[in-house]
Amino acid sequence: MVIGSGNISIKFKDIDLTCDKITVYLDTREGIAEGHVRVTQKGAFLTGDRMIYNFDTKKGTLITGYVRAM
Repeated sequence: MVIGSGNISIKFKDIDLTCDKITVYLDTREGIAEGHVRVTQKGAFLTGDRMIYNFDTKKGTLITGYVRAM
């Protein structure tokens, strides 16, 4: 498990994720991002307060969020 806090910015393949805090479970490659969460991929973005995201499947659950796709 890895925990980061502050102004977090993660670039993974074609995904950019920013947030205030993240906990990543290395065995499942799942992350729980909290606070000003924003995920950008191929011109589309998701933003919200909290997100559970799997870096292998590129799928996640956004809690209290907004999606914009171009």
